[in-house]
Amino acid sequence: MATRTFFPVGQGAFYAEKHKEFNMVYDCGCMGEINKSKKVVRQNFSKNESIDVLFISHLDLDHISLIKTLKDTVKTIKHVILPLLSKEQKILIGNVYRIIGINIDNYDIINNPNEFFGGDTQITYVESSSDDEGNINDGLILNESLPRNIASKTPIKIVVNGINYNWCFIPYNFKNKERSSKLEDELTKAGIDVGKLKTNSTYALNNIVNEKDKRVIKKIYESLDGNINENSLVVYSGPYDIRGKDSIINYDLDPGELFRYHSFYNYYLESPYDRVGCVFTGDANLNKFDITKIFGSYWETVGTVQIPHHGSLHNFNSDFLQSKIMYCPISFGTNNTHGHPSYNVIGEIISKMSYVIKVTEKMDSGYVQYINI
Repeated sequence: MATRTFFPVGQGAFYAEKHKEFNMVYDCGCMGEINKSKKVVRQNFSKNESIDVLFISHLDLDHISLIKTLKDTVKTIKHVILPLLSKEQKILIGNVYRIIGINIDNYDIINNPNEFFGGDTQITYVESSSDDEGNINDGLILNESLPRNIASKTPIKIVVNGINYNWCFIPYNFKNKERSSKLEDELTKAGIDVGKLKTNSTYALNNIVNEKDKRVIKKIYESLDGNINENSLVVYSGPYDIRGKDSIINYDLDPGELFRYHSFYNYYLESPYDRVGCVFTGDANLNKFDITKIFGSYWETVGTVQIPHHGSLHNFNSDFLQSKIMYCPISFGTNNTHGHPSYNVIGEIISKMSYVIKVTEKMDSGYVQYINI
């Protein structure tokens, strides 16, 4: 038995799988009630536990701001896997974060991950790809030393005590150049020297930016919904041998936590309980690639898709719901200022007879799946 949990941290993302012999975390951050969310992290992990692999989808604050808390809470984080960024992109993000007052720990995750996590943690970068066909690479074993860089769509297999465990993770790093170009365009329009922001790593540290420009940059950051990273790591988590007979039991999946107000639907809808695979999407834009193709035949096992970017209309495409019913958790803060989630997104999911599961900052909104493996 394993558990997959979508934790209630509001406008952010904190998801985990706890298997008998290993733990996985995908993103760990939020915007808003940071102290309350830190308690969620501390209540669900302890110094007796290790994180075998932490996936960081991208470096927006609402996906990384709780990683320091997670690191301090557990015994160790053995592997960190994140999208490969260009040097210019890391410098740009780091300067923007310093200018708008984001603390040094989050800066170090971007620019000094080896120093931040320490020598016992192995850092691996996933190369970007524009190939959305189902060409899966040869697999690697998580317990062994992973290369510094790996190709997108490389299965990472689990071996426990020398025995193959029928589970794997497949990361796909999609690069959306429109995001960073939009940030750079807005900064240029405002008269900000983007060239220096991208090439001088001490530009913000040395207080070269005046207070007026700081206010302008912060306003631009907020207007873009804090979504300034061009990379987003999408991860398949599920059986390696897709012929297994696995199943999901949902904890507290009731109409109160669904965007579905006629409870009689729940008695007659099919349930994807026999498809235990999950695709974690972070803030990916589902209009830019075909989520049903990138993982090849592994898509057959997927019964859960985390809806990207807090249910934003601009990141959603319902085509993946055409052929089968899905569990669709959406993480969002009830007091967010962006109008998330879009009710067009909710309507699309419900019209395809799938389940919308709301995960907010309210403690009783967390969503747990028990997985029979």
